[in-house]
Amino acid sequence: MANKQPSAGPLEEFTQRPVFQLTLAAVDLAATRVFYVETLGSTIERESADAIDFNFFGGTLIAQRVPVSPATAQVVLGADGLPLPNFGLSMSWEDWHRAVDHLNYVGVTYRLAPTMQTTADGRDGALFAIDDPSGNCLAFHAYKTPRAS
Repeated sequence: MANKQPSAGPLEEFTQRPVFQLTLAAVDLAATRVFYVETLGSTIERESADAIDFNFFGGTLIAQRVPVSPATAQVVLGADGLPLPNFGLSMSWEDWHRAVDHLNYVGVTYRLAPTMQTTADGRDGALFAIDDPSGNCLAFHAYKTPRAS
């Protein structure tokens, strides 16, 4: 019986690595555009009267115009006290601190102020969360040491 090479999983079937995509509700597309481009540094991939596609740190974030804020819906909180769903970035320790400095400089209001914490596996962690103009929660995490393999 010949040794079979382990499968690389589903990605071996793709000719290009897929890009993560998330669509979120936006009540005010103009304010959403300013927030994601000027505050967070995203770029615009496409734009129409009812939606904006952003390059959000290598993934695609689509803001679709809706008549009512998602913040008025019933909120379910996760273990960290943040609403579910939320999204954001897992960053390097140094980049997380630079992001906090930038957001403090531009005067962003935090949903969850920058916080240091020790994770269940004993790592030093950092977290902050902000809301976009439509009340969508973005969480930004960093760990001082990488997770053990």
